[in-house]
Parts: sequence; structure tokens; C-alpha cells
Amino acid sequence: MKTAMQSLLLATALLGLGQIMAGPVRAQSLAMEFEHSQVSLLAGKFADDRWSAGVDIRLAPGWKTYWKVPGEAGVPPQFDWSASTNVSAVKLHWPAPARFSDPGGDVIGYKHRVVFPVDVTPSDPAKPVDLALDLHYAVCDEICIPVHAELAMTLNRNDIETGLFQTAIEEARQLVPGEAGDISVDSLQVEKHGDGYALLVGLSGNGLGAETDILVEGPEEYFFAAPEPVKTAAGSSTWRLVVEGLDKADGLKDKQLTLTILSGKTRLVRHVKVN
Repeated sequence: MKTAMQSLLLATALLGLGQIMAGPVRAQSLAMEFEHSQVSLLAGKFADDRWSAGVDIRLAPGWKTYWKVPGEAGVPPQFDWSASTNVSAVKLHWPAPARFSDPGGDVIGYKHRVVFPVDVTPSDPAKPVDLALDLHYAVCDEICIPVHAELAMTLNRNDIETGLFQTAIEEARQLVPGEAGDISVDSLQVEKHGDGYALLVGLSGNGLGAETDILVEGPEEYFFAAPEPVKTAAGSSTWRLVVEGLDKADGLKDKQLTLTILSGKTRLVRHVKVN
């Protein structure tokens, strides 16, 4: 559910009307540095007919940027690769984020540094790839600042320096939630909770700890709050997520949800439908 702050940030970013930043609002290079963040493209290796690359965002102490579902008061990064040449497909992966509490509410994102791994499939694997990124993202502390950067690099199999950042990219890949793991979603139901409704999620399997977060991707009109434990037992647990914007019990019926389950070193994705 987008808030007024989200809408304002998004509109401002799209128009390129940033607040005061060090350096230009729009520029094109391999890396750019702003007042509270810096961003760069990382070149990885070529294997299996595709390139490995990364988008590296580093943040000043206390500042953060956002996940694809940013929470109550944030705006997700927008990645536009359309100006690239000799590219047939680009797939960006999202490392597991963290949840933060702000005066505006719960937000989901990253502090310090985040590397987004990217798979780049060339149209012609024998030729170099000119990878171009038009990136909008927001950095926030007590205020939020929209940032717009245009980055570009060439991926060339004959360039001996290509692949220098493969280790950093692979380390980031290890933080991306995946399907592998034995945690299952056993139940999913909506219950009345106070003046509104909540989603009850029943989980079972190894790797569940007391500090468990469940991030929900679903209809944009709803915001799913941080999970609260309802019942825990050996190998199973039930969690309540208050749903803001849900005004009737069957509002989520037959809706497809993607749950990102974070618990210790466990990072899993499950695709489920509400019955």
C-alpha cells in the first residue's frame, strides 16, 4: 500500500528533481558518488552463454535504501536496462533485506552496502556487451533523497580485467533467497484482528528460529506488518501478520502471495495462494 511519502518520492525521482547532492543528478559512468551513497556496476565472468554482473550500492552510516517491497514509507529501486546493446535479457536478483522501524513505520531494505547480482544474456555471445543502467533509488535517514544515476560498462571476453568482481557478486548471490530448503507453509488463513484483519501463516521444518521475519509480496493495496509469534513448537510455528488496507475477510481469497522467510541463515521463498 503506497503512502503519500512513497508517492512523493517516486514522482520526484521520476522527474529527476533530487534534493542537494554531491555531484550531478544525472551522469553516465561506471561508478557515481553522491552525498550519502555511491553506486557502481561490477563486471563478473562469462559462463554458460551469459555474463555475471552486479549493481553495488554503498551507503553512508545511518542511511538506507529499499527492497522491492519497501514497507510503509519507502520506494523501491528502479532498474532500466533498455539502453543496453547486444543484450537479449537481464535478470536482477534481490539479496535478503532487513526490516527497520522509522517514524513513518516499518520499512524493508538495506544499510551499509548491497550488491544486486545480475545475469546478462547477450544476443550474440561472441560479441561484447554494452550494458547501460538507468537507475532510480532513494536514500533515507531523517529525510529521504531520490537519486538518479546513469551507469554503463562494456563486457568483453577479450578484456583481461573482466571478472575481477566475480567474488563479490557470488557472495551477494549467497544472500538471495531461493527455493531450496525444507521449510513448508502448512496453513494460510485470514482472521479478524481488532478492527481489521490479519494473515495467519503456519510454518514447519528445520531452520526456523525465534527471530523469524516473513516478507510478503502481494496486492499493492495491502501492507503486511512484521510477523508476531502466535504458537511455537519443535519444528513448527504460527505467525500473525496484520494486514493494513484489508477491510473484508475474503479480500485475499484466491490471491497469490510470495513469502520470503528469513530466520537466522535461512533465506527461502515460497509461492502460496490464500484459500
